Amino acid sequence: MLPDSEIDLEDEFTHIFRSTVGLALVQTSGQNIDRLVTIYRACLKTGRELVVDLYTAMILEATRNPKIPQSHWNRMALCIPSRQRIQIKKSGWFEALGRHSSRRLYLNRDIAKDPGKYLLIFCGLWMGDLDRAGCLDGACLIHSQWEGYLRETRFKEIDVWRKRHNIRFHQVHNREVCKVPVLNNDEPLDTELSDLHFLVQYLVTRYQRAQQLYDDQQLI
Repeated sequence: MLPDSEIDLEDEFTHIFRSTVGLALVQTSGQNIDRLVTIYRACLKTGRELVVDLYTAMILEATRNPKIPQSHWNRMALCIPSRQRIQIKKSGWFEALGRHSSRRLYLNRDIAKDPGKYLLIFCGLWMGDLDRAGCLDGACLIHSQWEGYLRETRFKEIDVWRKRHNIRFHQVHNREVCKVPVLNNDEPLDTELSDLHFLVQYLVTRYQRAQQLYDDQQLI
């Protein structure tokens, strides 16, 4: 049975992090602010460091909420996959990179030395880098999105990669199906968004919910 709340999910994440000796990989949307809050809380409980890429760091920054975890916080860190570094150079995102680099880590130099200290917000971009770093012994992969996504080609490719490395798999998600209204009042969309206008609407909704979660639990 799927858990009902982010508090239930926090308990599940905490249990999995504690029972995983290696790197914990969590596959979730960088736009799902309340889920990132939940994961951060579980990291605080288990002594892991939450590692995000630049895109996720910028999403967290865009909430403009001092209670939402940021890349410069304790137990937070930035790490950039190779393909994202190419995009940063191509798009000239150097100012954004500078803002989020105070706690920057490198996969080979830092994370690979002691993978069990870290939790990485994972997507397919990371597979090649993780292969080259050789830091997947004892790792786990937690899918924290709608289970139906696992039937899509991109997730099947990740599952093949996961099995090749003998990475344990967990599904940690709640009952909620989050929908976001589109601008033309058509049917709502799921949370996997690419359009900036939809993303802004989504962030407002998730920001409000994440703020309530922090206030209720008095994390700060």
